[in-house]
Amino acid sequence: MGDIEMKKKLIFGHGFVLTLFIAVCTSFMDLKEINGCGLSDKKSNDESLPLDSIQPDGRDKFNSNTAKGIGRQGRWFTYDGQPTYLVGFDSQELACDPTIDYVAALDQFVKYRINKVRIWTYCWFGTTSFKALTPWVREQTGLFNLDQWNPEFWERTKDFLISARDRKITVEITVFAPYPGWAAWWRDDGVPDTDLFKIAWNKKNNVNGVFSSNARGLFQSEFFNLNHPEVSHSGRRLRDYQQDLVDKVISEFGAFENVYIEVCNEFGTYDLDVDTWHPWQLEWARRINETASNMVAVHAGWDKEGPFRPKHYWDSKFVDIMNFRLRGSPQEVSDALHYSQLKGKILSVNETPGFPENKEDFHNDLDRHTRFAWAIFMAGGHVGFYEDNSSRIGSQGWVNGAQRLKALREIAEKVSFWKLSPVNKKGVEYDRLIKKGPTGAGHQLLANPGSEYVAYFWGSQSANAVRIRLPAGAYSYKWYDVRDASLIKDGKVVRSTPGVVKIASPAITAWNPDSGLALIVKASKGKETAIWKQSHAQIASQ
Repeated sequence: MGDIEMKKKLIFGHGFVLTLFIAVCTSFMDLKEINGCGLSDKKSNDESLPLDSIQPDGRDKFNSNTAKGIGRQGRWFTYDGQPTYLVGFDSQELACDPTIDYVAALDQFVKYRINKVRIWTYCWFGTTSFKALTPWVREQTGLFNLDQWNPEFWERTKDFLISARDRKITVEITVFAPYPGWAAWWRDDGVPDTDLFKIAWNKKNNVNGVFSSNARGLFQSEFFNLNHPEVSHSGRRLRDYQQDLVDKVISEFGAFENVYIEVCNEFGTYDLDVDTWHPWQLEWARRINETASNMVAVHAGWDKEGPFRPKHYWDSKFVDIMNFRLRGSPQEVSDALHYSQLKGKILSVNETPGFPENKEDFHNDLDRHTRFAWAIFMAGGHVGFYEDNSSRIGSQGWVNGAQRLKALREIAEKVSFWKLSPVNKKGVEYDRLIKKGPTGAGHQLLANPGSEYVAYFWGSQSANAVRIRLPAGAYSYKWYDVRDASLIKDGKVVRSTPGVVKIASPAITAWNPDSGLALIVKASKGKETAIWKQSHAQIASQ
């Protein structure tokens, strides 16, 4: 063999080996990056660690096993020191509507394992429609007095909180729910009185002589100006009255261990410049945080604002919970929350939207709302269906929605959900571990790599098996219908080396593509693992 020919063979041989080496290393690195477990079933000290313990703001006083009531561990809620997955309803007037039997309503919550409800402090929409009780006295003239509290409202709401606490139901109390950029809310446009919400903050509707409309006939952005100069007859400014309401909520409700407090509903509506006015919301979050033991929620963003708008609250030590208003597919929900998923805050949609554009609630489009609820869970968050008429609690439509939320909670509780995350520490989505499934591209994945996985599938149906990348080991799997948490298929799989595992899908007649399908995969323990290790050792020795 000549020198030139020999050199060609050596170059080719070395190049092939080098190419193979690079390919193998790249494959290994990709596997480690995605599933966080390297090439063995041993967990690394980095990517494999679940994110439940990340809590940069230091509010860990709620993590004690001896803690009472609602608390948190990273992005997940706890109750009495134990992880709990909250599912609930946004029933804003449940406490302030004197015609509703809230005890009977809460008993319905218990019946369907609903463990959370949101109420408003000031249900302005009920002032003329059902004579809602309000925080302030309303005089015989129909005008509010912002300097005088209404004891009937505060006593009834405390009784409501006691009833909820007795049933271990968490209550989110929203302090402010203003829409000062909406003419129909502020209503200083000459519309007949019978059509007015009669907003207490408008000087036309109170005896205090404040507050006045701007040149547009609105009160945006004045409501969010902590230095608004207008002074009432008693010498008080807007900030004084807002602080009074915050402090009153804390003094009356702060001792309830089943309560957390939201500063403002849907902050940022009607083109409010959030980048300019977010200090208003942070100021009241700060005051609640520093004067009460309750956790604090803020409205952090909307889907239309993009994933970076919540940045104002990511690193705030005053904020425990970030609420959102989102709409769209599970993937779109995941995209909207993506940059908030590593911040150690609880993520929540405490009021589901109507589809499309607020026209259909869960009574009319239950499967779509079920899919949305699962989207929030799979993004690492909690969800509450919007019930805009609390008198419907217990009706068949409400029960149908409650059963879907009950199913979500029960499936979540089949795993250590508080150890699961939608992303690894680098923000890479675990969705990439799934290469194929019964719905094509429609899937989301929560993972504690090498231990537990929850996958959710929605959309067009097929008989395709799931192809999911797992570390070496023995695993059990179970398929659930998300409509009622019924088990529809189960089995076991084994991988002798890290790689893709095929999991057979259930029959397409067993589930609804509009509501979706859930898959739980768990690493086997005990005797099953010992048998697998023994057989694996025998194979390796041959």
